[in-house]
Amino acid sequence: MSLIEQGQHGDMLPSQNELRRQFNVSTVTVRKALEKLEEQGVIYRHQGKGCFIRRPQNHGVTTRLFLIISSKFSLDNEFISSLVYATQVTGYHTIFYHFDGNAETMFYELNRFAPQVVIWLAPSIFMHEKALLKLLTMPQHVILFNREYNHSSISYISGDFIGDGRRMAKVMLEKDIRNVLYLTLDERMMFARKRGMGLREEIIAGGGKFDSLDGYTLRNRIFAEGESVDPLDTRTVLKQALKERLSSDSSIQAIVCSQGKIWPTLKEALVECGKSPEDFVLASFNKLDAAEQIPGHTIAFDQPISRMASDIIALAGRLLNGGEPEQLIYPSELICQ
Repeated sequence: MSLIEQGQHGDMLPSQNELRRQFNVSTVTVRKALEKLEEQGVIYRHQGKGCFIRRPQNHGVTTRLFLIISSKFSLDNEFISSLVYATQVTGYHTIFYHFDGNAETMFYELNRFAPQVVIWLAPSIFMHEKALLKLLTMPQHVILFNREYNHSSISYISGDFIGDGRRMAKVMLEKDIRNVLYLTLDERMMFARKRGMGLREEIIAGGGKFDSLDGYTLRNRIFAEGESVDPLDTRTVLKQALKERLSSDSSIQAIVCSQGKIWPTLKEALVECGKSPEDFVLASFNKLDAAEQIPGHTIAFDQPISRMASDIIALAGRLLNGGEPEQLIYPSELICQ
């Protein structure tokens, strides 16, 4: 998509072999990507010649959206694919920028493309606040996705993290679950911290017991004690702590994952400590793929990602038409219990 956004209507894309070499992927992957882009109306084909950029000619001045995403995300991400569809409907052109933590390079690209709106997908604010403040000195409108930020010049569309934690707790209390263990990889992340706050608040208010294990905190504790551990291996540290807790505490009724990335770690811990998933209620704040499912009692919430993507483009339109910054909050939906 970034390559397409730099071109004009009718420009020919590189051949499949050239794309395969450029992105270091298989021919099958390239073919599927081109098929998806053709279905979305972004490109068209001439038999025997190649693929060409399709760009409607009646949109007048191009509105550019600069979408900052983590280098870990791909264009298959649910929000990004939904955003692509929403921008096509409006005629906006989206520039996808994979942010690797180098703010200097990011601002160079922002100056080069000169977009009207910057959308930052789930930034780790505790790590990138200086970059956010610098964005405020630039002429672009700034919208954060799935992060809240208390500044009058920044718009955001975010999940209701504290509210989701409370709703999760209420579902558990209705099932007479009073002893909950909450798992996080890094409690500095806003969604992890606030979901835990809401969960703890309701469980304690309902007369229950709440405890948590955080991979980042546990890893730092090991460092402080002088033991060697891979600084990036928070999952292994979290898994070991979870195994020890499950082996020593038989009163735990439910295990809640702050994010979907923890689910495989939970599955491994249960197997390695000889516990059956049937002995607990397992809960996630994310929709689970078929491969992630664990037999037993599961509670799962999910954010309305497609609607949030559509609304973020509508918000961009209001800002471009002179509207004031907005802060929109979306509760997750209970999809499995």
